[in-house]
Amino acid sequence: TKLIRHFIEIIKQTKNFQIGMILQMQLPFIDRQMQGLYQSVPALTNGIPVGDSIGALYAAKLIGNEKVVNLDEQTVYARKKINGKEVFVVKADGPGANLGNIDEAIRKIASKNKIDKIITIDASGKLEGEKTGAVAEGVGFAMGPRGAERFFAESFVVEKNIPVDAIVIKMKPEEALMPMPKDVLNSIPKIDEAVKRSLENVKKAIVVGVGLTIGVGNNGKEAKKAEEKLKKYYRKIEREKRKKSRKRIGFLK
Repeated sequence: TKLIRHFIEIIKQTKNFQIGMILQMQLPFIDRQMQGLYQSVPALTNGIPVGDSIGALYAAKLIGNEKVVNLDEQTVYARKKINGKEVFVVKADGPGANLGNIDEAIRKIASKNKIDKIITIDASGKLEGEKTGAVAEGVGFAMGPRGAERFFAESFVVEKNIPVDAIVIKMKPEEALMPMPKDVLNSIPKIDEAVKRSLENVKKAIVVGVGLTIGVGNNGKEAKKAEEKLKKYYRKIEREKRKKSRKRIGFLK
């Protein structure tokens, strides 16, 4: 509302109707942002995992039944053996709406252990034409716009000469705050395959589930609860769609 009012007031003040054309061109994008924020409200109030929670959800599943240790008030980790590799799985402390102190967690673990590689998993904005839930692999620190935290983490790993891999899950920017799309949830097996590939030829690694941990606890049992909550949400949305469809058909008749 403020953004639209800003444009309208400038148009009134300047009598420049070209700015009105700019506003008209921007409206579809403003609408998409509004829809995303509107749909994020029930997710955040009811503890439903959002699109940005995919990294945390995968980390919780990876932790499974292992003992979880609090690194600080906002961050947890667990040690696990995966295909003979020793892995430290790090995520924000859930299931509250928490992002964790990822840079501090990496610093603490890598200071006490000889880490061969860090693997970061996070949601990523997709381009139109790309499929929601597609998994991409690359090099570098997968973390959103938290500039300072990312800078400190990258500075530390460069200083320690630790390679960093990124595994990202594509979605529309507005889907990051909406209840997690089904295609994003279904990407977990592909994420797991990518992590296993990245763990080849290393002895000790850190796997970081980056992102908002809303609705996602800190172990496999809690991850299963989060998945069930999402499936219940999908069924509810499907029922509402069918209900609307029947009403529309009745109206047409």
